[in-house]
Amino acid sequence: MYLFVRTSPCSLAPSPQAKVGDLKAYLKAHKQPQAGEKEDLVARVTLHVQSRSLKIDGRDPFDLKPAELRKACAQRGLNPMGERDELLKLLIDAEGGGGGGGGGSGGGGAPGDDEATTLVKQVRDTYWKERECTRRRRARAYARHLRLRANDPGR
Repeated sequence: MYLFVRTSPCSLAPSPQAKVGDLKAYLKAHKQPQAGEKEDLVARVTLHVQSRSLKIDGRDPFDLKPAELRKACAQRGLNPMGERDELLKLLIDAEGGGGGGGGGSGGGGAPGDDEATTLVKQVRDTYWKERECTRRRRARAYARHLRLRANDPGR
């Protein structure tokens, strides 16, 4: 059983009460990766639900492999670096959000969006920004580790 809430007349999003098992069942039914924490699963299900009708190069973006996603991002002038979920989000925002009325700052929302839709967009954007900060922090820590290791060859 999947729990969804209607955030606008034409879109659905996973309910906050949805259990991890329900989210994984939805992802399994649609042949998507089921690994990760609840926030990752919610983000993955939300992206899938919001982009059901979107096609990239005539294919469902969720059927593309990571190398194909990177190529599609590069062809559209987007950063091809990142994990599969991040690349999917970039492509979906570029393709689906590009024709959707301005897409600008992410906080205001498009005309006609109700309060729930605007809130879902703000939460989604905050989640992806925090995830990017964590990725950068890990990269800096690893670079520091390599510098320390280079200075101490006895390790």
